[in-house]
Amino acid sequence: MFRPVNLCRVALLVALCCAPLLYGCASPEQKRQQSVKKLQDFCALVTKQLLDRNPDTVKESFSRVMREDSTEKAVEKMQELGFLPHSEIGEDKIIDDAQDKHLVHTIIVKQATPMSPIDRLPITFRVEGVIQDQKDGHPAGERPFSYTLTCNLIEDDFGQVVDIGGQPPGGAPKTATEAKPNEKPKEKRRKRRH
Repeated sequence: MFRPVNLCRVALLVALCCAPLLYGCASPEQKRQQSVKKLQDFCALVTKQLLDRNPDTVKESFSRVMREDSTEKAVEKMQELGFLPHSEIGEDKIIDDAQDKHLVHTIIVKQATPMSPIDRLPITFRVEGVIQDQKDGHPAGERPFSYTLTCNLIEDDFGQVVDIGGQPPGGAPKTATEAKPNEKPKEKRRKRRH
């Protein structure tokens, strides 16, 4: 007689054995959609690493983008556009600036939308989101970002950035005290001369 625990283990074993077979039976459209989803997740991960400016993690993030997640040509373009520093001195400056200002950032990727046909690689994605800044543990504003990443899927498992377009988010964070986008600035009155 089987105990309930053994039946659960058998069911789990059967499910694990059948999963690869079911993946192999997926239609071409399902496989394309799975590839797009993998690349969207990859774009979100690369974005979080590329825009990382936290003193504790920035070196590791940049290293991964430059050595594992991107082609040499893409890294050169990231440096040219200002997404990545050109040297370790640049990385150290980013760390020093963040520490001096007591800033940490949270990168929130809202969407990675395919901008080119998904039936052939590479695929270009528009990546959009916000960087939420915190100073001394308190919200200090947020900055939107939007740029393009062109990615390949290697061996159906690993993404690789082959190109980038757009500009890195820059400037000071927008705070709640700034004018809202729909609000018109007040006009200055000119003094009349008599």
